[in-house]
Amino acid sequence: KRYVLNRSYLPLSSSNPILSGQIKSNSSQCLGPLRVALFADGEAQKAAMKEARESLALVEQQLREKRFLGGDDDIGLADIAAGGLLAHWLGVLEEVAGVRVLSDEEHPALRRWAAEYSSREAVKECLPDRGRLLSYFAGIREKCVSLANSMLPK
Repeated sequence: KRYVLNRSYLPLSSSNPILSGQIKSNSSQCLGPLRVALFADGEAQKAAMKEARESLALVEQQLREKRFLGGDDDIGLADIAAGGLLAHWLGVLEEVAGVRVLSDEEHPALRRWAAEYSSREAVKECLPDRGRLLSYFAGIREKCVSLANSMLPK
């Protein structure tokens, strides 16, 4: 099945080096700590959870004053870049790992944004089925734990 996103969802040029660099930097700052926070244990998990939540607090701050990461009008490139992971996959990974990274108390704007982003018909059509994701990640949970532990400093 092939999906076509409405061009209005991409209001910013994807060739914009500043935007591209910011998205790449933000995702790499958040992904490493998230993996460890979700699947490691002990002190390493606590430290990674703190780091991941600090990164997510920056996103929370931006979303307190606007509806979407790119503004109030509609979903933009930044929303698409962050949306799959933060709005859909993270909840699945939290459930499989048995930990909570995003809380309603600490991240109300991020939770609101995730719900609104995920409820869009164009987005729903592009996201994998949550039940299938749960089943898949539950099956490879031990691999995820091994990966997270391999990321820890020796």
